[in-house]
Amino acid sequence: MGLEISNTTVRITDLVTYSDPAVIDGIRATNVVFMGPAILAILNGTFETQGDCRILGGFEGAFWPLEPGRTQLSGVIGISNSYFENCVFSNIGFAVQDAHAHQFASRFTV
Repeated sequence: MGLEISNTTVRITDLVTYSDPAVIDGIRATNVVFMGPAILAILNGTFETQGDCRILGGFEGAFWPLEPGRTQLSGVIGISNSYFENCVFSNIGFAVQDAHAHQFASRFTV
């Protein structure tokens, strides 16, 4: 893991490594409120959650299902190899493969 943050509020864009594509890689967050606006695309690697991770604003607008086989996205932030415990995601959406959207959504409460 790289950056460790806890007990704070962070604009998700402040964590981005601006490359092509823009990514967040290797963070460990505990009791953090992440503020958008942003869409995060789960890349290869891990995106783990523990405890009560919440999405403010409800599930309907938070999950952006991707069609099978889609490999390119524009205007999103990739995220991988990251761990979140008791975190809140405000005004942040998640682009996930349609087949895995329900399983991914089950990691969060509203």
